[in-house]
Amino acid sequence: MGSDPYNKRNGYSSSNNGLSHGVSSYSTPAQDALIDQMKAEGLLSEFEKGLLISNRSFRFASSIIDEHMEEHKRIVAARKREEEEKAKNKKTWLDLDELEGNAFWYPVEQKKYLFTRREVEFYRLLKKSCSKKGFSVCPKVRIADIFNVTSDDKEEKALWFRTIAQLHVDFLVLDKYDKMYFAIELDDASHNTEKAKRKDWFKDQLFRCDPVLLVRIDEIPDEAKMDVLVDRCAEVADERREHYAKLFDKWKSFF
Repeated sequence: MGSDPYNKRNGYSSSNNGLSHGVSSYSTPAQDALIDQMKAEGLLSEFEKGLLISNRSFRFASSIIDEHMEEHKRIVAARKREEEEKAKNKKTWLDLDELEGNAFWYPVEQKKYLFTRREVEFYRLLKKSCSKKGFSVCPKVRIADIFNVTSDDKEEKALWFRTIAQLHVDFLVLDKYDKMYFAIELDDASHNTEKAKRKDWFKDQLFRCDPVLLVRIDEIPDEAKMDVLVDRCAEVADERREHYAKLFDKWKSFF
């Protein structure tokens, strides 16, 4: 039988590169492990199993492996496909029809606090400044409540929705007419990790192409500075609205 790259790569081959072990040398641990796999897969006959007990040579082990290698590889490939299919079909949502009615057994519990101390302090100042302008503040708003996924592809749409549904902005400010105006992210040391930076980058990209302004703050201002911050955010938000309205009108003119 010719040399098999699969066997060579894993040290199982009985080709020339393996014969250096000598006729009387014992089978290698790698060969023994593969033969055990083949036994578990039901590839070896009882006769072959019996011969292996009395003959532990490298060459004989190689001949057994070569005899069943193709079928073994087919089994491994089929198992891999099955695992990939299971992973593909793995639940990404709870099946509400399967849940019991008693929520006492659910693996969830209410959080003690909605905000960190830092967020509470910032929220109170922001809420006070916004109320002076007739604005309102919504804390911890999901990105999925701000953006719609527009893809017509079901898998792509589900993937994007699951992603943005797991992200939120710390505060979303609504204007006098309860329309989304601008969002604020209160950054702290937790935003310095690589994972957090990627999430922040993704949020920035989303809001960059949207009339709603996203502002990042890393320090808590006093009341006077918060008033200035809200005024400035409102000015920029108005400019963005006007800019995107013109872009939209220009886009419509092509159709």
